[in-house]
Amino acid sequence: MDSVVHRLDARAKIIVFLTFILVGVSTSPSSFPVFGLLAVGLVSIALAARLPLGHLGKKVLKTLPFVFFVALSIPFMKREGGGVEYSLGFRGMSISQSGLWILWNVLVKASLSIFSIVLLYSTTPFPKLIKEWRSYISENFHRPLLLHVSLFVHRDRRNAENETGKGLQRLR
Repeated sequence: MDSVVHRLDARAKIIVFLTFILVGVSTSPSSFPVFGLLAVGLVSIALAARLPLGHLGKKVLKTLPFVFFVALSIPFMKREGGGVEYSLGFRGMSISQSGLWILWNVLVKASLSIFSIVLLYSTTPFPKLIKEWRSYISENFHRPLLLHVSLFVHRDRRNAENETGKGLQRLR
């Protein structure tokens, strides 16, 4: 695809999307307008990039069950200072209001962060991202840990895909 967003420098996109993620993660759970603005901003970028929202949404929805599974136990945690609890009427189980707020917090922040990352790699080829990320880090930081982690994850994913393909060929 060719759009204004696709033609932007990869370093600029990395900074913009990392800023979206940092703002989203540092926002208070009750700041609904900020979350709304972040979502509108990300959707606007996706529309400017002429990317199908349904396709992006499917990619985000594929990762959210893992986040939800991890966060599922949070509402059942007891708060030390008391707080409001709701009885489920099943074997004495209850959920806490503070746990529900934390669950909301985790889900909304993870959703926005994942959407940012999906949008970033949908508008920039991965090798170009790594190249620009490497140059940005080497210019600004002495320890490119994030770069090495990114390369490691990408290499492992490719190796896993190759091994899966070989295994499927053996089954045929």
